[in-house]
Amino acid sequence: MEQYAGNRMSEVMKALRNSTDALENDLARVYDHWQEVKRSQGQRAGLGYEPRDINASDAVSVISRRVLNASAGFEEVDPDLSYEPWSSNTRRSSPRT
Repeated sequence: MEQYAGNRMSEVMKALRNSTDALENDLARVYDHWQEVKRSQGQRAGLGYEPRDINASDAVSVISRRVLNASAGFEEVDPDLSYEPWSSNTRRSSPRT
């Protein structure tokens, strides 16, 4: 993914959507879905530090950290939209400890 000088959510989401990497496209789809669900519940739909973290490293590293740390909110993603299989099976950037 192209790195942006800013950490704006819209810039990072645009880069994920326009990426040639299927994982980054799927991640954008999951984030979009998560935001739609939050909005439908009347909650804030921001992505917190996700854009900053993705911009600072890459999507695979962020996914791996979230999955391995069982971050709050991960369980809220619909199973059919989850990106867990990508990071745990084929795209993991670092081995489990």
